[in-house]
Formats: sequence, C-alpha cells, structure tokens
Amino acid sequence: MSLLSKVATKIEKIIHGTSVMGGRAGGILLALMVVLIAINVVGRYAFNHPLKGDVDFIEELMVLMIFLSIAFCAAQKRHIVVAVVVTRLSELTRVVLETVTTFASLVFVGLMTWQLGARGWAMLSQPRYSATLNWPLAPLYFVAALGCVMLWLELVISFFSCLDRVVHRDTGK
Repeated sequence: MSLLSKVATKIEKIIHGTSVMGGRAGGILLALMVVLIAINVVGRYAFNHPLKGDVDFIEELMVLMIFLSIAFCAAQKRHIVVAVVVTRLSELTRVVLETVTTFASLVFVGLMTWQLGARGWAMLSQPRYSATLNWPLAPLYFVAALGCVMLWLELVISFFSCLDRVVHRDTGK
C-alpha cells in the first residue's frame, strides 16, 4: 500500500468517524425532541399549560438533528434508490449511473453549503430571531452548513470509490 493510499484511508476514517459522531448527536437530539413533544402534549391536555416556545424549540432541534446526521446516512448508504429501474440495468451501467448522480450531488450539496454559509454570515450583521423564544437563527445556518460540508466530504469519498469501480470495471460492492 502506497503512502498516498495510507493517507487517503486515514482521511476517510476521520471523515467517517466525524459522520458517526454527527449521527449520534442527531439521535440524541431526536430523543430530546420526543421527550419535549411528550411533555408539551401532557402539559397542554392534562394541565392546560403547554411549553412556551415549543414550536420554535422543536423546529430548531429538527434542523440540528437533520443536518448533523445527514452525512452519517450517506456514509451508511441509506439513501433512496429506485429499485424498479436500477435492477434492470447492467452492473457497469449501475456504477456509471451512481458515479454521475454522486457527481451531481457533489455540485448540488456544494452550492447548498455555500448558500447556507452565506446566509449565516449575512445574519451576523443583520440578525434574525425565532418567533417565540427570540433566539438568533445564524447558528442554525452555520450548523446546517457544517452538516453539508460533512455530507460533501462523504460524497467525495463515494465519488472516488465509484470512479475507481468504473475505471477498474469492478462492479462488486
């Protein structure tokens, strides 16, 4: 194994490890969201006193949960594949199609990351706040951009893996 391969493997492990941590954080936030919704429902119907700012808090937790765990989903290959179409293609065609769609995803996620970061920076100079709790929204945009960066890195790994399989005609997974 060459030095370049060793470095690439180490970088890949670091990226996957960071994605796993984001996935775990997303899971914890999901559990917290479930508990808050349950407390809110009990408070609303049993005591006629719901939590103040429940909608804001749950919306913000949802943003954090999704963007922290999206790279983990990509690393685990848990995304949607249209099996009706894909299963009818040859293995090489599937890999080529996966390479093209991964490249398109790289472009799209790159643009999304850029826009989320730009919106976050813009909100530092002209802040916007959540409706009820009056919390600043800029940190949510920065976390979303960070999640997209991690997704982009996972897509880079996937793209080069697909490209390698196309070049070497190795269609096995």
